Amino acid sequence: MKSLKISLVFMAYMLWANYGAQAQTASSTSTAVIVQPISIYSFGSVLNFGAFTPDPLNPSTLTLTPESSTSASKDYASNLILHEYSDRAAGSFYVEGAPGAAFIVSLPESATLTNENTDTMTVTDFTVAEAYTFYDEFESTNVFNIDDDGELPILVAGTLNIGAAQPSGNYSGNYLVTVNYQ
Repeated sequence: MKSLKISLVFMAYMLWANYGAQAQTASSTSTAVIVQPISIYSFGSVLNFGAFTPDPLNPSTLTLTPESSTSASKDYASNLILHEYSDRAAGSFYVEGAPGAAFIVSLPESATLTNENTDTMTVTDFTVAEAYTFYDEFESTNVFNIDDDGELPILVAGTLNIGAAQPSGNYSGNYLVTVNYQ
């Protein structure tokens, strides 16, 4: 009788173990969205401070802003002479990416302009604005949204730091504008 009892208990355990060991499954959905990489390229105008004659005794600054890129303001403590025959313009860029996506623009702290004789001037206080919308209300920000067509034009400007009796010449240099999805 003892062995029958052990056999019944063993068989009950085996039935339970086989029932409990049955695999259970469930399904779920997995998704992913691949967003096109954000890109930026320069088009149209370059950041151009135009032509001027420096103050012979004092350093000066010449500031361009995105919303008034065809005019300039100067440091009124100096005798900097702006020549109006020369165009002034903010640098223009196109940003392309996912429609409606937010992105941030990173600007350099400074950039150096050099002439043919290796004389230099620096550009500082870079600013950026969305092109064509600043006429309504200019807002200083570095965060923008790509439009429904997947692009957004932006303008970049800054302040040129001019030395006293800055040597004449044609000055040029590069600056980097970086965009990243926010």
